[in-house]
Amino acid sequence: MRQRFVVLLLLLAAVVAPALSPPAPAAAQSTAPGLGGTLFDTAAITAVQNPYCDFDGGTFTFEASGTVTGTAYPGTFTETGTITLGELNSSNWQPVIALTISFTIDSPNGFVTGTKVIVPGYGPTPRIHGVCTTAYPDGVPVLRVSTFATGRLRYSAQIVTPDGRTCTTEGPSDIFHVIKNSSVQPDNLTERFLSDISAPQATCAGGDGGGGDDTTPPVLALPGTVVADATGPAGAAVTFAVSAEDDVDGAVTPVCSVASGAVFPIGTTTVECTATDAADNAASGSFDVVVRGADAQLDDLVADVQVLNARNGIVNSLDAKLSAAREAMDDASAGDLESACGKLGAFINEVGAQADNQIGAADAQALLTDASRIVAVLGC
Repeated sequence: MRQRFVVLLLLLAAVVAPALSPPAPAAAQSTAPGLGGTLFDTAAITAVQNPYCDFDGGTFTFEASGTVTGTAYPGTFTETGTITLGELNSSNWQPVIALTISFTIDSPNGFVTGTKVIVPGYGPTPRIHGVCTTAYPDGVPVLRVSTFATGRLRYSAQIVTPDGRTCTTEGPSDIFHVIKNSSVQPDNLTERFLSDISAPQATCAGGDGGGGDDTTPPVLALPGTVVADATGPAGAAVTFAVSAEDDVDGAVTPVCSVASGAVFPIGTTTVECTATDAADNAASGSFDVVVRGADAQLDDLVADVQVLNARNGIVNSLDAKLSAAREAMDDASAGDLESACGKLGAFINEVGAQADNQIGAADAQALLTDASRIVAVLGC
């Protein structure tokens, strides 16, 4: 096997793996492009320290610099790292058993700082290997490290964007090969982050879109008074729409004291809502939900009967039954519910008997629907 001396050069490339990404903080957050597809090309490998190394392995430290392409953050990078090779195996390779790298990317689109490490027990067994020797074929130490895709190589990074946001991201990385060779073959350090496919964006906080502090709360949009008829003794399920828009974070989801779709009791309930942006600026507001009980609904039913297109005899008969139901409902509050239910039952029976006869089918159905809902609210 050819002897090579030891000098390392690795460049990790990290694709933002679907950082399902970060379980979102409580505050709403904005996003920035992640690091998927980043390619590092080495311009210089310096400050290499290579203690005695043989086929039993060795540890090396290095510094590298170069250019970054294929990313939302093109520019220049610097990198310092330590790599430890293990014992030579039967395939004439030495496994990389430890790897720690710190890197920066200086780009007009943001300043990135991050680390890359091998995480024990993360993902499948890594396929990372290299060769290290103490031979000096031409007086220059030699080190070669070749790596392939591995789930155990991870990166994490922080991005400070020009508009003042601080963004964080992490995911798996993909290292290809690094060679510090004799003068016959020039230094070659190429690292790459995985492709953009399914890569999450960086999760960000702060900023105001112009580089200063965000002190403007979201704009909260709330409905006016929401009115609904009770459908049972407990009240009614009421839906409503609330929203909020922030000048930095975009749409923000308000949090309300009672959620849309919840069952509201009969009467008036005040709903308090708050929307908070990523910089903890909050906007609050409220609105009322009014759920009408049996009394209010009976008033509407009486009004509908009085304008009913039917013979006066039918109208008078139905009106009399509702008047009796009103008196019985007053008694029902003292415990005589059975009488109120009976009067409303008589009204329902007469409307049903006259449907599509003295009372038009559509009018009859509307009266039956309203009367049956009142019966349900009373709990008959």
